[in-house]
Amino acid sequence: MQLTMKPALALTTVCGLALVGCSSGNTATSPEVDPLNFACDDGANIEATFPTEPDGEVTVSLPDQEEDVTLSRVEAASGAKYSDGTTTFWEKGGEALVEVEGKVKSCTME
Repeated sequence: MQLTMKPALALTTVCGLALVGCSSGNTATSPEVDPLNFACDDGANIEATFPTEPDGEVTVSLPDQEEDVTLSRVEAASGAKYSDGTTTFWEKGGEALVEVEGKVKSCTME
């Protein structure tokens, strides 16, 4: 009986390890990305965390808002443009336009 159990145990162990090795390791959470800082022409500083997926959302920290704003990607002729209908963040080549309730700021990545 001992001889029969050892091969079965070895087979079970090998199969278990093979299954673990086949797992993709992907999780539902996106990898953390360091935020980028933008200095605006009015002296304000804005922090933006860009998505890792092409159609993801950007999170923007605005100086006059208590909470960060999450904006969805919208169509743009060039650059990356995100909006929620009230706030828009449009970045291209290290330059950004930020519009909040109709007021526009010009910002440069630091």
